Amino acid sequence: MAVGVVRFVVVDMVVEVVVVVVVEGLVAGLVAVEAVNTVLDTTALSVVVGLVIVVGVVDVVVSTVLAVLIDVVVDVVVDLVVVMVFEIAVDAVVRIVIDVVVGVLEDIVVNVVGLAGVVL
Repeated sequence: MAVGVVRFVVVDMVVEVVVVVVVEGLVAGLVAVEAVNTVLDTTALSVVVGLVIVVGVVDVVVSTVLAVLIDVVVDVVVDLVVVMVFEIAVDAVVRIVIDVVVGVLEDIVVNVVGLAGVVL
């Protein structure tokens, strides 16, 4: 009987130790897995946040560069158009003035020659 009690107590203690070790191992494993998942989630979140920040910075830089380029291109095109229109307008005005002056001078010459012919 005493041997049976000792055997039961020993088996019970061994089972208890095995259960405790297994449960503690499972808990430690779960804690470790949870810690790894947390790190991975945090890392993934950090990567996502980092990517969002990088995309935001790239978007701002690209938008700024495009805005500057568009501004420069528009300024250059507007300047060229203004210069071309101004040159065309000046050219037209100069031609009109020259035509008027030449016409007036022709009239003066014709009148002077006509008067000279009448006088002579």
